[in-house]
Amino acid sequence: ALRPPRHRCTSACNKGGSVAFMAMGPNLMSSTCTVMPMTCLMLSGLVFAAACWMMFHKEYAFHHEQLPGNCSDARFHNQSLTEARFFIDDTLKAHHGMVTMRCVIPVHIYPCADDNSAYCARYSSETPLPTARTRFEITNVRCRLFGGTRTQHCKAQNWHCLGAQPCDAYEKAQRLCTHKLKVSPYECYYVPGTTQAGPDQVRFARRA
Repeated sequence: ALRPPRHRCTSACNKGGSVAFMAMGPNLMSSTCTVMPMTCLMLSGLVFAAACWMMFHKEYAFHHEQLPGNCSDARFHNQSLTEARFFIDDTLKAHHGMVTMRCVIPVHIYPCADDNSAYCARYSSETPLPTARTRFEITNVRCRLFGGTRTQHCKAQNWHCLGAQPCDAYEKAQRLCTHKLKVSPYECYYVPGTTQAGPDQVRFARRA
């Protein structure tokens, strides 16, 4: 009996078409690579170009929409550093089931009417934007939420705070995050109308 021909992609298709494979599906991708290997490369190139265009458009929009402001970390202008309020995030996955503690710092933005830094420092708005942006800072505290030995648990008293005083991973991260707060208000740039909090919604220097 005759054996049906086996289908296989060329090596070039295997190297260049992984992204297109996920986008198009295995059945269509297999037939496409079998009939025309160059089509596979073209599809992967189009996906890559689309991703690059989205990144460029995001930076271009920020450059043209950004406005100056005065930013204050985790507190309002009329509050002291001791009144700062931030959060500890334990959702950043590390290797082997470990998590890395992050500082989640709300950034309160006071808009400025002019792009001059000296003017902005003296005449910024007295009222911040209604929605604070967020800055993430990664610490070197790693632990396990579940499983592993007890010495690796996030809530175990295996870290040291205030000298030799034992503390858990959350308390240790909180101590470290305090030192990552800006002591004074600082110049920053933001995009108006962007309410979703995220690390890309506020910049600390103008993008030329």
